[in-house]
Amino acid sequence: MAYFRQMRWMSVLVGVVLGYGLMDCASAQTLSDDPAAEVPSITQTPEAIITPWQSPDLHIPKPLRRNETTARTAELLGAALQQPGVSLTRRAELIRDLASTQQHEAAAFIRTALSDQNVQLRLAAAQAAATLGQAELAGDVARLVEDSDPLVRAQAVAAYAILTTGQKSDPSIILRALNDPAYPVQRSALLHASTAEQAQAIAAALPSLPPALRVEGIKALGRIGAAEQTAVLVQQLRGGIDEQVTALRALGQLKAQASLAEVQALLKSNHPAVRRTALQTLGLLLSADDARATCQQMLADPDPSVRQVAAAGSAPVQTSALIDRLVELLSDPYLPVHDSALATLGQTETPAMRDAVIARAVVLLDAPLARRRQDGSHLLGVYRSNAGLEKQLVILTATTPTEAIDGDVSAETAKALGLIGDKRAVDPIFNLVRRGADAVTGKGKDDSLAGAAAAEAIVAAGRFGDQRILPSAHQILRASGETTPYLPRSAAAWALGELGQNDTAADSAATFQLLYGLYNSMFDAPATKFEAVKAIVRLKLNDALPVLPELIQQNRDARIGWVAAWGLWRMTGEPTSYTLPAVSWQPNVAIQDVKP
Repeated sequence: MAYFRQMRWMSVLVGVVLGYGLMDCASAQTLSDDPAAEVPSITQTPEAIITPWQSPDLHIPKPLRRNETTARTAELLGAALQQPGVSLTRRAELIRDLASTQQHEAAAFIRTALSDQNVQLRLAAAQAAATLGQAELAGDVARLVEDSDPLVRAQAVAAYAILTTGQKSDPSIILRALNDPAYPVQRSALLHASTAEQAQAIAAALPSLPPALRVEGIKALGRIGAAEQTAVLVQQLRGGIDEQVTALRALGQLKAQASLAEVQALLKSNHPAVRRTALQTLGLLLSADDARATCQQMLADPDPSVRQVAAAGSAPVQTSALIDRLVELLSDPYLPVHDSALATLGQTETPAMRDAVIARAVVLLDAPLARRRQDGSHLLGVYRSNAGLEKQLVILTATTPTEAIDGDVSAETAKALGLIGDKRAVDPIFNLVRRGADAVTGKGKDDSLAGAAAAEAIVAAGRFGDQRILPSAHQILRASGETTPYLPRSAAAWALGELGQNDTAADSAATFQLLYGLYNSMFDAPATKFEAVKAIVRLKLNDALPVLPELIQQNRDARIGWVAAWGLWRMTGEPTSYTLPAVSWQPNVAIQDVKP
């Protein structure tokens, strides 16, 4: 046990030395600490935002974190800290735990530890003060800026900056730390500088700083917004690679037009990181037309990361020559280049350019490689064009995967045809749904259809309003969620809400049991559960009325709770709202108050 305590203490020390984040947020990664987070209105959110598969535009804040730690826990930890004979590592652990409670009662014990004779405990206390976040400790922390130990001084500077955020503070603390001879203290000052006066001091100190600290100083000038230090930043463009890249980013933050010539010159740098960052910075300094022209000139750069930035910055498409080059980049072995080129091809401003891209997309449908056919279908879907309809229907009817046609091509083609909306695709889509359902449930021969292809075909059929796919949707949903992919199950649940009809009370009850079973299933994914609840309320299944209040209060998924509240209003007509649920949380501390 002593070993693990020692390692826990060492992790704190290493975090201070390397400049890791101060706040212990591991328990809050999937929760929210903002009670003012905006929740969409139940009665005013358009159905067009709610009803699409996966509801991509419906944004619900995460559930709130409710700290269940009691003040008594902080008092027990503090009392244990004050006991005689407690080992150094144990005391450091208790100080950390006091901060983790986030209780006001912890402040007094941390204040005492800030003046402890042991340097390790002062260091732990300074970090704990920052974690606790009680502004009343700022004055106590400030006194440690003069501590004899450099790590304590560095942590004190960081803690003071955190505790005084948004409040009146003593700017001289950062200024004194900038002149401290110790590397950790200077770095802490650079990381937390925030005023024009401090920026001026940083600019003056840059030439004398070691390279690593010089980079942090350049970052600080950009973060502070010190436009008056543009000339200093331009000088850093003559430094090493790290200094050049960081200075370019800072000049972009400042939108420093005076640096334009120097930034443009770095497009010819020998280092790709410098060329890439210079190109990104020029996007902030040049006019839209000039920035686009510059990006197009860099599409032939030998480095793929530069080509990726250039392809993304070339939108919207304005020339046939650019279309040709972007189509070539679709075959770039560096996937981000492909993705940026494809996204840019999907952005045009004139009918002529739109038609030109569509024509190239149709040609891609004959490509020997599946990925290029996939790109062609994607672009036709983006432009809602049926120019390649016959070729796309051939893709949908292929029964054996090849190098030119596979499940991913079928998925993208089905998605595109659903967006295009040409009724000639209804029957081929229907047949693909049936084959996909067989693949999902282990009855088909083409396993490549068991994932995205089946899901996108179901969604496309839903867009067409084709109720013939409902038996296939039921086939997928009645299979075990343990052994079937979640995407088709999610799409099938959505399709029931989009297309389902329940002519009798028995039909309604059976549909409710199926969908509610998905919600309660231990094997089904959150996406499937969400679509199941959404389908229940879209179908206005009366059997759901008793369980909707329970679904509203559940805290596993705030989107499910919100949709349940929306459904209750939709089914009863009674105005309602949705309050984010609170999820109980307690830190992992050495001593806990025992609740009755």
